Amino acid sequence: MSEIKTNQQGAQDRRVAVATIYAALCHAVLFRLGHPSHLLQIMPEQWRGSQIQLSVRALWAGLHLLIYAIIPWIIAKGMGVTGTHIGLTTGAIWKSRRLLMVVGIAAVPVVFLVSFVPGFLRAYPMFRMLRIDWPSTLAWLLLFANYLFSIEFFFRGFLPAMLTPALGRYSLFVALIPYVATHSFLPEALGAIPVGILLGMLRMQTGSLWPGYLAHLTVALEIELIALHRQGLW
Repeated sequence: MSEIKTNQQGAQDRRVAVATIYAALCHAVLFRLGHPSHLLQIMPEQWRGSQIQLSVRALWAGLHLLIYAIIPWIIAKGMGVTGTHIGLTTGAIWKSRRLLMVVGIAAVPVVFLVSFVPGFLRAYPMFRMLRIDWPSTLAWLLLFANYLFSIEFFFRGFLPAMLTPALGRYSLFVALIPYVATHSFLPEALGAIPVGILLGMLRMQTGSLWPGYLAHLTVALEIELIALHRQGLW
Protein backbone atom coordinates (compact mmCIF):
# COMPACT_ATOMS: atom_id res chain seq x y z
CA MET A 1 0.00 0.00 0.00
CA SER A 2 2.80 2.39 0.92
CA GLU A 3 4.48 1.64 -2.40
CA ILE A 4 1.28 2.59 -4.27
CA LYS A 5 1.06 5.85 -2.33
CA THR A 6 4.70 6.55 -3.08
CA ASN A 7 4.12 5.98 -6.79
CA GLN A 8 1.06 8.24 -6.75
CA GLN A 9 2.98 10.96 -4.94
CA GLY A 10 5.79 10.63 -7.43
CA ALA A 11 3.38 10.97 -10.36
CA GLN A 12 1.78 14.05 -8.78
CA ASP A 13 5.18 15.65 -8.17
CA ARG A 14 6.21 15.00 -11.77
CA ARG A 15 3.04 16.67 -13.03
CA VAL A 16 3.71 19.73 -10.87
CA ALA A 17 7.30 19.92 -12.12
CA VAL A 18 6.33 19.51 -15.78
CA ALA A 19 3.49 22.05 -15.52
CA THR A 20 5.69 24.60 -13.76
CA ILE A 21 8.59 24.26 -16.19
CA TYR A 22 6.29 24.36 -19.22
CA ALA A 23 4.46 27.46 -17.92
CA ALA A 24 7.83 29.22 -17.53
CA LEU A 25 8.85 28.21 -21.07
CA CYS A 26 5.52 29.47 -22.44
CA HIS A 27 6.05 32.84 -20.80
CA ALA A 28 9.59 33.09 -22.17
CA VAL A 29 8.58 32.18 -25.73
CA LEU A 30 5.47 34.36 -25.83
CA PHE A 31 7.31 37.28 -24.24
CA ARG A 32 9.50 37.34 -27.35
CA LEU A 33 7.04 36.16 -30.00
CA GLY A 34 3.57 36.55 -28.51
CA HIS A 35 2.86 40.09 -29.70
CA PRO A 36 1.65 40.70 -33.29
CA SER A 37 4.36 43.34 -33.82
CA HIS A 38 7.04 40.74 -33.05
CA LEU A 39 5.43 38.21 -35.38
CA LEU A 40 5.23 40.78 -38.16
CA GLN A 41 9.01 41.13 -38.09
CA ILE A 42 9.58 37.43 -38.74
CA MET A 43 6.52 36.74 -40.89
CA PRO A 44 7.42 35.57 -44.44
CA GLU A 45 6.44 38.04 -47.16
CA GLN A 46 4.26 35.50 -48.97
CA TRP A 47 2.11 35.04 -45.86
CA ARG A 48 1.17 38.70 -45.55
CA GLY A 49 -1.22 39.37 -48.42
CA SER A 50 -3.52 42.36 -48.69
CA GLN A 51 -5.05 41.79 -45.23
CA ILE A 52 -1.74 41.93 -43.40
CA GLN A 53 -3.19 42.79 -39.99
CA LEU A 54 -5.61 39.88 -40.19
CA SER A 55 -2.84 37.56 -41.39
CA VAL A 56 -0.64 38.52 -38.45
CA ARG A 57 -3.53 38.00 -36.04
CA ALA A 58 -4.18 34.57 -37.54
CA LEU A 59 -0.54 33.64 -36.94
CA TRP A 60 -0.77 35.12 -33.42
CA ALA A 61 -3.91 33.10 -32.56
CA GLY A 62 -2.41 29.96 -34.08
CA LEU A 63 0.78 30.34 -32.05
CA HIS A 64 -1.19 30.64 -28.82
CA LEU A 65 -3.37 27.67 -29.75
CA LEU A 66 -0.25 25.59 -30.35
CA ILE A 67 1.56 26.62 -27.16
CA TYR A 68 -1.41 26.88 -24.80
CA ALA A 69 -3.67 24.06 -26.05
CA ILE A 70 -2.19 21.57 -28.52
CA ILE A 71 1.16 20.93 -26.82
CA PRO A 72 -0.37 20.90 -23.29
CA TRP A 73 -2.99 18.41 -24.51
CA ILE A 74 -0.22 16.12 -25.77
CA ILE A 75 1.70 16.51 -22.49
CA ALA A 76 -1.42 15.83 -20.42
CA LYS A 77 -2.35 12.72 -22.39
CA GLY A 78 1.21 11.46 -22.08
CA MET A 79 1.01 11.80 -18.30
CA GLY A 80 -2.36 10.09 -17.97
CA VAL A 81 -4.52 13.22 -17.61
CA THR A 82 -7.90 12.86 -19.35
CA GLY A 83 -10.18 15.38 -21.00
CA THR A 84 -12.51 15.11 -17.99
CA HIS A 85 -9.66 16.07 -15.65
CA ILE A 86 -8.88 19.05 -17.90
CA GLY A 87 -12.52 20.14 -17.77
CA LEU A 88 -13.67 19.51 -21.33
CA THR A 89 -17.04 18.07 -20.32
CA THR A 90 -19.89 20.23 -21.60
CA GLY A 91 -22.68 19.39 -19.15
CA ALA A 92 -22.02 22.44 -16.99
CA ILE A 93 -22.77 24.91 -19.81
CA TRP A 94 -26.56 24.63 -19.53
CA LYS A 95 -26.44 24.64 -15.73
CA SER A 96 -24.46 27.90 -15.82
CA ARG A 97 -26.69 29.66 -18.37
CA ARG A 98 -28.18 32.15 -15.87
CA LEU A 99 -24.77 33.08 -14.51
CA LEU A 100 -23.48 33.63 -18.04
CA MET A 101 -26.45 35.89 -18.84
CA VAL A 102 -25.86 37.94 -15.69
CA VAL A 103 -22.15 38.29 -16.47
CA GLY A 104 -22.85 39.36 -20.05
CA ILE A 105 -25.42 41.98 -19.07
CA ALA A 106 -23.61 43.33 -15.99
CA ALA A 107 -20.28 43.67 -17.82
CA VAL A 108 -21.62 46.14 -20.43
CA PRO A 109 -21.91 49.25 -18.19
CA VAL A 110 -18.70 48.32 -16.33
CA VAL A 111 -16.69 48.00 -19.54
CA PHE A 112 -18.20 51.22 -20.90
CA LEU A 113 -17.10 53.13 -17.79
CA VAL A 114 -13.64 51.55 -17.87
CA SER A 115 -13.32 52.62 -21.51
CA PHE A 116 -12.84 56.20 -20.25
CA VAL A 117 -9.80 55.20 -18.17
CA PRO A 118 -6.60 56.71 -19.64
CA GLY A 119 -4.82 54.09 -21.66
CA PHE A 120 -7.88 51.98 -22.47
CA LEU A 121 -8.06 53.12 -26.08
CA ARG A 122 -4.31 52.60 -26.44
CA ALA A 123 -4.80 48.95 -25.55
CA TYR A 124 -8.15 48.37 -27.28
CA PRO A 125 -9.47 47.51 -29.74
CA MET A 126 -6.86 44.82 -30.30
CA PHE A 127 -7.75 44.75 -34.01
CA ARG A 128 -7.41 48.32 -35.27
CA MET A 129 -8.73 49.82 -38.48
CA LEU A 130 -9.38 53.24 -39.96
CA ARG A 131 -12.93 52.34 -40.94
CA ILE A 132 -15.18 49.47 -39.99
CA ASP A 133 -14.91 46.39 -42.17
CA TRP A 134 -17.37 43.88 -40.77
CA PRO A 135 -16.17 40.76 -42.67
CA SER A 136 -12.61 41.38 -41.40
CA THR A 137 -13.91 42.25 -37.94
CA LEU A 138 -15.95 39.03 -37.75
CA ALA A 139 -12.96 37.01 -38.95
CA TRP A 140 -10.85 38.65 -36.24
CA LEU A 141 -13.47 37.91 -33.57
CA LEU A 142 -13.42 34.23 -34.56
CA LEU A 143 -9.63 34.21 -34.27
CA PHE A 144 -9.97 35.98 -30.94
CA ALA A 145 -12.41 33.31 -29.73
CA ASN A 146 -9.85 30.63 -30.59
CA TYR A 147 -7.14 32.58 -28.79
CA LEU A 148 -9.29 32.87 -25.65
CA PHE A 149 -10.03 29.16 -25.77
CA SER A 150 -6.30 28.45 -25.69
CA ILE A 151 -5.99 30.76 -22.66
CA GLU A 152 -8.80 29.00 -20.79
CA PHE A 153 -7.55 25.56 -21.80
CA PHE A 154 -4.13 26.28 -20.35
CA PHE A 155 -4.88 28.31 -17.22
CA ARG A 156 -8.23 26.78 -16.21
CA GLY A 157 -7.84 23.36 -17.80
CA PHE A 158 -4.31 22.06 -18.14
CA LEU A 159 -2.67 23.74 -15.13
CA PRO A 160 -5.42 22.83 -12.60
CA ALA A 161 -5.51 19.26 -13.90
CA MET A 162 -1.74 18.96 -13.47
CA LEU A 163 -1.47 20.81 -10.14
CA THR A 164 -4.63 19.98 -8.16
CA PRO A 165 -3.78 16.37 -7.19
CA ALA A 166 -0.66 17.62 -5.39
CA LEU A 167 -1.64 21.17 -4.36
CA GLY A 168 -5.41 20.97 -3.91
CA ARG A 169 -7.17 24.35 -3.88
CA TYR A 170 -3.82 26.15 -3.82
CA SER A 171 -3.46 25.21 -7.49
CA LEU A 172 -5.90 28.04 -8.28
CA PHE A 173 -3.45 30.63 -6.96
CA VAL A 174 -0.41 28.98 -8.51
CA ALA A 175 -2.10 29.04 -11.93
CA LEU A 176 -3.11 32.66 -11.31
CA ILE A 177 0.51 33.91 -11.31
CA PRO A 178 1.36 33.14 -14.97
CA TYR A 179 -2.16 34.16 -16.01
CA VAL A 180 -1.76 37.67 -14.57
CA ALA A 181 1.71 37.87 -16.15
CA THR A 182 0.14 37.59 -19.63
CA HIS A 183 -1.50 41.03 -19.22
CA SER A 184 0.75 43.98 -20.03
CA PHE A 185 -1.83 46.80 -19.64
CA LEU A 186 -1.63 47.62 -15.89
CA PRO A 187 -5.39 48.13 -15.19
CA GLU A 188 -6.04 44.92 -17.13
CA ALA A 189 -3.35 43.07 -15.14
CA LEU A 190 -4.85 44.26 -11.85
CA GLY A 191 -8.32 43.28 -13.05
CA ALA A 192 -6.98 39.87 -14.07
CA ILE A 193 -6.40 38.98 -10.40
CA PRO A 194 -10.06 38.90 -9.27
CA VAL A 195 -11.17 37.69 -12.71
CA GLY A 196 -8.65 34.85 -12.62
CA ILE A 197 -9.74 33.86 -9.12
CA LEU A 198 -13.42 33.90 -10.06
CA LEU A 199 -12.83 31.92 -13.26
CA GLY A 200 -10.69 29.45 -11.32
CA MET A 201 -13.39 29.04 -8.68
CA LEU A 202 -16.00 28.53 -11.39
CA ARG A 203 -13.77 25.88 -12.96
CA MET A 204 -13.40 24.08 -9.61
CA GLN A 205 -17.11 24.33 -8.81
CA THR A 206 -18.41 23.10 -12.17
CA GLY A 207 -15.55 20.76 -13.07
CA SER A 208 -15.59 22.29 -16.56
CA LEU A 209 -13.66 25.05 -18.28
CA TRP A 210 -16.53 25.88 -20.67
CA PRO A 211 -18.61 28.19 -18.41
CA GLY A 212 -15.49 30.22 -17.61
CA TYR A 213 -14.52 30.30 -21.27
CA LEU A 214 -17.94 31.55 -22.35
CA ALA A 215 -17.95 34.22 -19.61
CA HIS A 216 -14.42 35.31 -20.57
CA LEU A 217 -15.31 35.34 -24.26
CA THR A 218 -18.47 37.39 -23.68
CA VAL A 219 -16.68 40.09 -21.69
CA ALA A 220 -13.70 40.17 -24.08
CA LEU A 221 -15.98 40.63 -27.10
CA GLU A 222 -17.83 43.41 -25.29
CA ILE A 223 -14.51 45.14 -24.59
CA GLU A 224 -13.51 44.91 -28.25
CA LEU A 225 -16.87 46.15 -29.57
CA ILE A 226 -17.15 48.98 -27.03
CA ALA A 227 -13.61 50.08 -27.89
CA LEU A 228 -14.58 50.19 -31.58
CA HIS A 229 -17.65 52.24 -30.64
CA ARG A 230 -15.61 54.66 -28.54
CA GLN A 231 -13.36 55.21 -31.54
CA GLY A 232 -16.43 56.11 -33.59
CA LEU A 233 -16.11 53.17 -35.97
CA TRP A 234 -19.72 52.05 -35.59
